[in-house]
Amino acid sequence: MILDSETKRAEPLSLSQLGLRQASFVLAVALSVFGCKSAQEEKTAAPETNQAFGETIAGLATYYDATGGGQCSFPESPDDLMVAALNTPQFDTAAWCGACAEIEGSKGKAIVRIVDRCPECEYGHLDLSQQAFAAVDDMSKGRIPLKWKFVSCDISTNMSFHYKDGTSQWWVALQVRNHRLPVKKVELKVGDSWVEVQRRIYNYFVYESQVADANPNFRVHAVDDSMVEVTLPTPASDQVIAGSSQF
Repeated sequence: MILDSETKRAEPLSLSQLGLRQASFVLAVALSVFGCKSAQEEKTAAPETNQAFGETIAGLATYYDATGGGQCSFPESPDDLMVAALNTPQFDTAAWCGACAEIEGSKGKAIVRIVDRCPECEYGHLDLSQQAFAAVDDMSKGRIPLKWKFVSCDISTNMSFHYKDGTSQWWVALQVRNHRLPVKKVELKVGDSWVEVQRRIYNYFVYESQVADANPNFRVHAVDDSMVEVTLPTPASDQVIAGSSQF
């Protein structure tokens, strides 16, 4: 078991240790050129639809050197490292960023928060922080079967918001933080209509036109179809705004 120096992810029995990474890449390219699929590709193909909130998945887990930051663009959280990176097939344009998952291993259950994406992980795979992995199984195993499901986060405080650096009234990037349920979509009120704001893979909702209102109104929708409406300050670069409500 080693921690990869670049990704800081546990890589038990990795191809790089066997000196086969380059050969495997060449073979994969050749197969794609000739329209072939390997047996491994057929075996691990992800289902066409994502799992439902609360649905239990029989997957697997590894661990990495987590900081609380990552693809979801949340700030690092050294005081809260019960976090995980979600596999790429289920990451779904950051749809599960900030969501909580209940994980179950041989030692019992724990709750983790999704903060990152694991590029090399397949459907059902969670790459856990070392703290989370140790809570449900022995770290010496490195790779374990894992039952897990998305659940409501145990949050008693209000959600908050962040205007990304570079935000202005002509380009708005908004992130929702500290939400009890996964965020399904965000809408901005434009005139008398509500316009859906596109979510980017780095977990910001981006509106690329001018925002006319000095204090724009947003609607934040959860996966259970609950919704909160908020009025935020004038869009400005790198601004954190405390909310007054929660799902």
